[in-house]
Amino acid sequence: MRVAITGASGFFGTHLVAELEERGHTILRVLRDPAGDLAVPDEGERAEALVHLAFPTDARGRRAHPIATLGAVVRNAADAAAIAERLGATHLVLASTGKVFGAPTALPLADDATAHPTTQLGELKLLAEGIFGAAARAGQLGATALRVFNAYGPGQPASFLVPTLLAGIDRGALSLGELDHARDWIHVTDVARAFACALEAAASPGEVRAWSVGSGKARSVRDLLDVLRRAGATVPEPTFDASKLRPREAPEERASCEGLRAHGWAPRVALEAALAELLAPSAPRDTLTDLPLRTTEPSHGGSAP
Repeated sequence: MRVAITGASGFFGTHLVAELEERGHTILRVLRDPAGDLAVPDEGERAEALVHLAFPTDARGRRAHPIATLGAVVRNAADAAAIAERLGATHLVLASTGKVFGAPTALPLADDATAHPTTQLGELKLLAEGIFGAAARAGQLGATALRVFNAYGPGQPASFLVPTLLAGIDRGALSLGELDHARDWIHVTDVARAFACALEAAASPGEVRAWSVGSGKARSVRDLLDVLRRAGATVPEPTFDASKLRPREAPEERASCEGLRAHGWAPRVALEAALAELLAPSAPRDTLTDLPLRTTEPSHGGSAP
């Protein structure tokens, strides 16, 4: 299968490219034009599917420029759908987020739980889902939204929680907000496998589906710090920073992932082993940089501190 990918150089993208190439698929990277919009591929280029990862990762920038962010997200999603049509693709796959659910009424969150986002990220991703769904229903496309919960792993932008914890341990000082909110942590290689699973079990033309991607287990920041201590880290006592609190987010989130599990996917990477590996002296600390509006990096990957 030939797969077009926006945001192929980002956190999710680099891992997804590696996973797909290992499975024998080929990649068409959708780049940016000089104006910063998604570039239309050359005439004659073809792909069976398009994965849309491009999204502004700079949360502070999104909050500072909400209307510009809204325009960029809507434009990028519509452009991605148009590029898929030009390429002859029959399947659109979107990197969405578990934040579309908002405050859960029951746990674990079923794939078909009502989406009622309470955060800017959730609202923006639900809009993008709507654009892909409309494109699928209007044309000869199927659409899958993968609602990724809190991803982590090698190469994650430094502003997110796990890189922040590791940097604070290196430095001997941690400044954090929420310590008790429990999140569903999923390793980025399991996320890449989820995208590959969705691509290989493609949605039919006109079919619109939304699948969650998570471990099914909720761990708080305190839990992560305990895991790091057990792995041998000297964890400094965190200082409290009220500006990092997240009052609009639910106290606990975890996913059931029944759609992916029905197609043979299950998470493989244990949080304890993954954090110990990231903590090792040989582990790379060259994380990606958060990029502002109109960039090609994927957005998610765990909460920022």
